[in-house]
Order: sequence, then C-alpha cells, then structure tokens
Amino acid sequence: MYTLLNTLKLGMGSTLIGENNDEDREALDNITTLDYMSGIVFRLYENLGLDQNDPKRFRLEIMVHRGAFIESLD
Repeated sequence: MYTLLNTLKLGMGSTLIGENNDEDREALDNITTLDYMSGIVFRLYENLGLDQNDPKRFRLEIMVHRGAFIESLD
C-alpha cells in the first residue's frame, strides 16, 4: 500500500490533483503512516451522454483512508 500511496503522491505529478486544489494535496502529503484498516478506493464514472473521444467522459475519484490509529496518552 505504501508503494501505491507514494505513486499517488509523487508519480502522477499534478495530473491527479488539480493545480488549485491545495487542500487535497496537503491532506495527501500529511499521510505519513498507514495503520490498521487503511484503504484506498478508486471510483470510476462514465458519462455515456458524451462523445467517446471527449476527455470529460470519464471521472476518477480516489479516496484514501489512513486507518485506525491510537494516540499515546503520554
């Protein structure tokens, strides 16, 4: 999962997260560890009403959950 997370963070550059979406980029950068029940979900949507060659025909949503973590009481 770390390899996939690093690919999402670094490998795709700015094509995955829009240039104006600093909030999502910062949230992804703040995930430094994956804990129990971590998960990455890919959701792909297709708009059948658009032409087959239209780049807006498909939309990909990627959701990352870092899992359950326990904070120390120290």
